[in-house]
Amino acid sequence: LGKVMTEKNVNVVSEKFENIWNQADILIFTYATTSTFGFAINCPIPIVLIDMDGTLWIKERRKILQKRVAFITNINNKNYKKINLKNITQAINIAKQRVNIQAIKGLTG
Repeated sequence: LGKVMTEKNVNVVSEKFENIWNQADILIFTYATTSTFGFAINCPIPIVLIDMDGTLWIKERRKILQKRVAFITNINNKNYKKINLKNITQAINIAKQRVNIQAIKGLTG
């Protein structure tokens, strides 16, 4: 993932998310169990989630989340390098079509 980011000259900001979220064009997460992710799904920004193998999902919640977030699936610590520009670009294009905050009201209220 780092190589893809470097090749595309991606600006990574490491400040408090709540203060800078509106500067982002796209958000990429590796975990959905953070408070930052919970905040982000309520923001009008495309989101890609790298869905690591072994993540325990409640099926109904994941189904709702798929209406809001693009997933890159079947990733584990051994094949993490298979994340490349092609599948990141595909996921970003899907994520741009899923910026529907209303779709996740079943999760966030």
